[in-house]
Amino acid sequence: MLGRAFEQRGDVRPAQFLLVPQRTGLASSSASGSYGAAVTGHVRRTTDAVLALIQTNTTLTLHRADTLLTRDKLIYSGFSESGYDLWNVGAALGEHLKAIVAVEPQNLNSVQNDYRPKKKVDGGNAAEGETAPKPERVGPPPAVGKDVIPGLLKRGVKIYIIGRHHRQYGPRVPNHPLLVKLPKDPAAVFAYPPSASANDFVKYRIQRILDPSSDPLMPDDEREILDALAIRGITGEKALASILVKEANDDDSIPDGLQRWYSHQFALSGGDELTFDPTAMYGTPIEYRTWFQVAVHDIG
Repeated sequence: MLGRAFEQRGDVRPAQFLLVPQRTGLASSSASGSYGAAVTGHVRRTTDAVLALIQTNTTLTLHRADTLLTRDKLIYSGFSESGYDLWNVGAALGEHLKAIVAVEPQNLNSVQNDYRPKKKVDGGNAAEGETAPKPERVGPPPAVGKDVIPGLLKRGVKIYIIGRHHRQYGPRVPNHPLLVKLPKDPAAVFAYPPSASANDFVKYRIQRILDPSSDPLMPDDEREILDALAIRGITGEKALASILVKEANDDDSIPDGLQRWYSHQFALSGGDELTFDPTAMYGTPIEYRTWFQVAVHDIG
């Protein structure tokens, strides 16, 4: 769980707090048209206020003696559409940032999502063949990652890009020692349908489909699906391809009942490190770290 990267364990003080900013308030609450102070240039002041409240009104930061909490620079992270806020904050708060963790963020190389409010426009006269003009957005355009990243790197901000960085989520900027891309072999890890040979993390996710007998805890409805495929001679890799169809990996939302975004979701929940009991893969404890956890641990 992500909490392992933040929470106090044993006799060790918590090194970091995970704060999850929410979009609240009016669209006009920032120049970028984003919602709420915690996803704009005001995030530093908001974070300072939260930490002051934690220190003065809780015992979360106490350790043997009532010592003053030292505050480091901010680590800001974002997944998918929250890239809109990620780069806006990066542009506004460069000197106050320690690191950025970007998990397949939008607006990385171009504007994909623009959440600025639209100006109201008068519609055209349809009877005369007129069409309504395209409404303009309020405020300056959102920041784009490839334009923000070089300046952050010059300031010493470490940047992690997690996910399919060999494809659309690779920033169009020169390589840099502070620019870390995870995983190291994205082509193998994000192969689709996934391959058990990629790493043990991927193997753990799909072995129960390749070999249903390996999972004594498999729900009946799932086992029925695999049994039905087996009757038709569809087992192993063929069963995997039958279940994880091409459309399930689409980066798109279509209201047809099919779960999509497989690789996109795996970028957030997946990793390279996972250990399990080879004699009983399922039903026994496992240890793992996601790429997000690796980044947080590395930042320190």
